[in-house]
Amino acid sequence: MSFPVYQPIIRLRSSIDIAAAASFSVDAKYVSVAGDSGVDVWVLPHPSLDVKFVGMRILNFICDSAVSSMAWFLFQENKRDVLVLGFESGEVFTEMSLQALGNTSVLCITPRQRVIEAGGWGDLAICLADGSVCSCSVTSNGTVAVNFCAELQLELPVFVQFCPQSGDLLVFSPSGPNMQKLDGETGLLICKVSGSKACFPLGSPDTWSTTITDMQSSDCEVINYIGSLDTGVPFAWGRNHVDLAEGGRVVIAGTMSGKIMVLGTPSGYLNQVFEDSVQGKLQAMATIAAQDRHLIVVAYGKSSLVANVVIFEKIITPESQSMSKQFGYCAVVVALLCLFYVIVVLST
Repeated sequence: MSFPVYQPIIRLRSSIDIAAAASFSVDAKYVSVAGDSGVDVWVLPHPSLDVKFVGMRILNFICDSAVSSMAWFLFQENKRDVLVLGFESGEVFTEMSLQALGNTSVLCITPRQRVIEAGGWGDLAICLADGSVCSCSVTSNGTVAVNFCAELQLELPVFVQFCPQSGDLLVFSPSGPNMQKLDGETGLLICKVSGSKACFPLGSPDTWSTTITDMQSSDCEVINYIGSLDTGVPFAWGRNHVDLAEGGRVVIAGTMSGKIMVLGTPSGYLNQVFEDSVQGKLQAMATIAAQDRHLIVVAYGKSSLVANVVIFEKIITPESQSMSKQFGYCAVVVALLCLFYVIVVLST
């Protein structure tokens, strides 16, 4: 039995010239790509269908300012999907609300929970290009309210994550690297870590750093992973597009030439490299786990052409999950044995 791999299943033509963000809705019913000229949203085929057909574009939204990030919510109360857009002008937008956060680009939007129970609201953590971080809430009708904005001394924060239990914010910048933990209600600084990677809890099997070289583009990618940065929160980062996928079991990393790398989180070993015939520079990427399949959407761009969007799929079966877990355990054991061998050699 072979391991399941990602295969292209749908190719879409976007109206966006330069894509900056891509995202799936919570149930993978919709996929969206946004950038310099607006937003495209497509409805995707249901996984129970045997025939894969091209997704139907249901929305083409033209914006005055370029869209730089976005996120989806699903409100159980009214079974409503809400798309939140972040603009280069520093504003956050839903179909019912426009909220100004600053004068610089919205770098990333991170929901605390993407599925909101009846009577609840969605919490968002938002990074701006001036180094500030904002906490916002979204109601089921799409109204956005700002809870706080904190100005941090971080150079270009690129990612913000919620602590699962406390709701505190972890703000990360790759320069250094640096990390600051903020109180989720007030935005006050709780603690910070800066300097080299040695500041982080290296040495555990689920913490690694690996370098991948794309010979085609001479692009060198350094991918870093920490499995338990704070209360079990996994984190992966790199210079280009990097995302956790498959429930945190793999890291997906893109290269400048359009290749996609799949690395197992137990060890950082490269599991798969794939690309599409569309090719071009990778502009935006997103992942989602939906039922028994995992999806990746990639927006490719070429000069003087609109973005091409490709959706890749990997089907997961109970047998393949068992094999993948056994392979991960073996990889960790091999890594520990190699480390033990090096220690023995150096000590003799």
